[in-house]
Amino acid sequence: MFDCRELYSQTLPANDTATHMERMCIMLQIVAQLDRKKISRDKDYEGHLMVSIKAEDRDFQRTPVEAILILDVSGSMAGQTGGGQSKLEAVKLTATKLVKNLTEKDEVAIVTFSSHIEVLQARINGANKEAIYRAIAALRPLDSTNLSGGLLEGLKQVNKEFSGVKRIMLLSDGQANAGVFGRENLVNLVKEQVKDGVTLSTFAFGNDADQETMADMAKAGQGNFYYIKDGKDVDDVFARELGGIVNCLAQN
Repeated sequence: MFDCRELYSQTLPANDTATHMERMCIMLQIVAQLDRKKISRDKDYEGHLMVSIKAEDRDFQRTPVEAILILDVSGSMAGQTGGGQSKLEAVKLTATKLVKNLTEKDEVAIVTFSSHIEVLQARINGANKEAIYRAIAALRPLDSTNLSGGLLEGLKQVNKEFSGVKRIMLLSDGQANAGVFGRENLVNLVKEQVKDGVTLSTFAFGNDADQETMADMAKAGQGNFYYIKDGKDVDDVFARELGGIVNCLAQN
């Protein structure tokens, strides 16, 4: 016979996946308890196990983030996602929700690329959301896809003196056809240019997205890769990509 009243109790980080942001994790206490105090080792037992999760009670302060959004506005972004909306509309929705999670402690800049590279929004405090929302909403699909040019311009926007998380987020279908293109060339560009504490996450949009290239670029940039099938995927992406940045608790 053995006492199993407190079968398991352990404190764990709420965001184990965000290893590079562990110091921002909220701690959880997990306790599992059977519906009886004692059971026999020699007999089969069928019962109930109750698991409770409690977050620690503390004033949580997350590390500031500098988000550099690089948005694909090339002609191919007029194509559709699996949900029927255009790829560009899905990009705009994703970018808007990303900005929504920023605060006055954060910074954000937005670069767009087609055959032309534009700094849509120079680096600005994350609290100035309305101007950013309007700029994103006005985006329209244009022509060729100079993805490498957009990436290089995004890197220029990084504030090297920023004392927080420096994250570049590339939102595209990955169909580069101008500037530097081809999977190997783009991956090598990331390896050469994305450094000094800056990381790159990539978000691939559309049924025809070059997921392999986008995934390899994220790996080279020590970030994360996501495939956005349609707008319904966006909230799940936030939970994974921004879990270590945005204050959130695990939910059952």
